[in-house]
Amino acid sequence: MCKTNFFKGKSVYFNEPYTEDKHICIALIILCRSHILTHHDWSITYNVCMLLVKRSLPSLSMKTSLRSAPTKTGCNTSFKRKRWCVEHPVLMTFVSAYLQHHSDVEISTINIAHTFLQALCEKVGPLLINVTLDTPKKLLCSIWLLANQESFRGVADRFDMSKGTLHYIFSDICKVLCTLRNEYIRWPREEEFASLANGFQDKTGFPGVIGAIDGTHIPIPAPTLHRNSYINRKGHASIQLQAVCTSQMMFLDVYTGWPGSVHDARVFRNCPLYGHLQDAMRSDYHLLGDSAYPLSTSLITPYRDNGHLSRRQKIFNTLHSSTRVVIERAFGLLKGKWRRLKYLPMEDLEKVPVVITAACVLHNFLLREEGHQMEDCEEVDGNDDNDCQAGHPENTSGQRKRDDIASFLVEGD
Repeated sequence: MCKTNFFKGKSVYFNEPYTEDKHICIALIILCRSHILTHHDWSITYNVCMLLVKRSLPSLSMKTSLRSAPTKTGCNTSFKRKRWCVEHPVLMTFVSAYLQHHSDVEISTINIAHTFLQALCEKVGPLLINVTLDTPKKLLCSIWLLANQESFRGVADRFDMSKGTLHYIFSDICKVLCTLRNEYIRWPREEEFASLANGFQDKTGFPGVIGAIDGTHIPIPAPTLHRNSYINRKGHASIQLQAVCTSQMMFLDVYTGWPGSVHDARVFRNCPLYGHLQDAMRSDYHLLGDSAYPLSTSLITPYRDNGHLSRRQKIFNTLHSSTRVVIERAFGLLKGKWRRLKYLPMEDLEKVPVVITAACVLHNFLLREEGHQMEDCEEVDGNDDNDCQAGHPENTSGQRKRDDIASFLVEGD
């Protein structure tokens, strides 16, 4: 029999010579102390354990220590016992073993494919300044943080590092991902408009749409400074995220950083996209937005429901809504995959947009990765601002274009 202590202390004690079973036992202890294996993972234990033991054996050393054991009479008698000291395990041993044996299997906890991780390492690795830690380990702990709502202390313990080191790594990875923004989140070229519009029209029949625009709230702790500015209509502190997406939920543009109390229309008027949207859009193409946005030839909104809408206008609004809902599904998918965005516990407001943008880059990276299918999220993310219609003066050219589209939809009905 071997005596082990799984959670208290770092040493494992054996009285007999090594056997294969003890190899497995040591590996199990290493994995448990790394907090990686859960009770759902035992099916993969044996192969991973044997590889771990081979790598761990050089770190085992024999030491002699005095131990006290109770006798049958209840007295303690001192005796010498051989002590096998197992060094604190290195997490990458497990990571390497897992990825090596499960290259075609997803990491179930965060649902990330091995091919995705390797592709991301190739992209991010050359951009990292500090190379004292392996790039895969940096990426895994950062992805784990984004994909879960576990505390920094818990994740640091899981990945065998200090909390301060984890904060530094997470910040570094997010900044590097933001540098890839223009590569993975970009406005389409003019020759790509037709294929984007076909994607929407094939699904709902709405013509000329290259993207849907909307905003969502990322909850944060209420800041001390300018607290009321961050309180949204639900009464919670948040940061605004505005995005445009394709029919495949790929982000074409993201803009974040505004406090939660600000209306969608004001965020839109202050975003870089607003200034060049008219020039960047051909007359036969447009975005779809809800009634919170101003109507124009490049941004089509629904008819205001004053209780006297015609049949043509009602059909238009119905198809407009069913087409535009893709952006709400994209937000639901984003928050469902990167669950830390459901509540971002960060007090440094300057870093919040960096983390949000990094998650959006990963969102597009996953969608673009060949052969990787992101699970669709059943939850549709709605924005409270959609419920109140802004009193924008409607653009005459925009009204004319909207009427033409409504007539086209009725004729094709």
